[in-house]
Amino acid sequence: NVESVATDFIIDPWLRYLSGTYSGQGQGFRTSIGYLTPDAKMMYFNLNMRSEFTLMGYLGMTAEETYEQAIALLAEPGKRAEVVELLSEAITLQPDNVEYWCKRGEIRMENYHWQRSALEDFEHALSIDPDAWRPLFFRGLVKAKFGMTTSAVKDLEAVTFEFLTPIDVGKLVGALLALRQKLDLLPRLADILRRLCDENPSPQAFAMLAEQCLPLERYQEAIDAATKSVELDPTSTISGRSVPSRFIRSASMSSMCCGRMSPPPSPTM
Repeated sequence: NVESVATDFIIDPWLRYLSGTYSGQGQGFRTSIGYLTPDAKMMYFNLNMRSEFTLMGYLGMTAEETYEQAIALLAEPGKRAEVVELLSEAITLQPDNVEYWCKRGEIRMENYHWQRSALEDFEHALSIDPDAWRPLFFRGLVKAKFGMTTSAVKDLEAVTFEFLTPIDVGKLVGALLALRQKLDLLPRLADILRRLCDENPSPQAFAMLAEQCLPLERYQEAIDAATKSVELDPTSTISGRSVPSRFIRSASMSSMCCGRMSPPPSPTM
């Protein structure tokens, strides 16, 4: 089909089907089978067909319904592209919804090739609501992936950690692991971890704080954080005794070498 869409409408009564690459508002996915309009008699086949067609324009789905369908589809493996399509439709219907922009950014962030688009989604969400903490948090994570270290730390310093999920905490710890390659940022990263331990305590956060304190020569704080990590979860592979114990031994030895702690008393017989 090399004709314009207007020409397609003119020839509609005379053909049973037509193929092409047209896609427009109302189409569930860009590779579909359906009709150019609800009144058309001619079937329209996209050259790369997939099932599902016309979620919002033709079926009359609201932005909320489209968003709910996207969230439900997240549970199915291999459906991330379709989820992004649905979220894009929800955004088209309700372009000022920060949650929709942020959620699409979160999904795009999982794919290396989409991460630049994810950053743009978080930026747009913050342009709608500069005080929204979630897009600011994820913008910081994406910047860390891009090596924008100083800017990433600045975002994360401004975020509240109280409402982070355990998955979010894991992503934050992963980002901080990447950022600590910049030695001049170590004190600021330690401050972020202290605040994370205060606002959203977890074995993972305390274990990393313990490790972060060692190069800063804050040995007693390293011991305290490692001990707290074990107290919160003595069996976790993240905070198991083997990992914090290494911090405790290392901190204790370093402190004794520097004369900052007395060696433990010898056991009595």
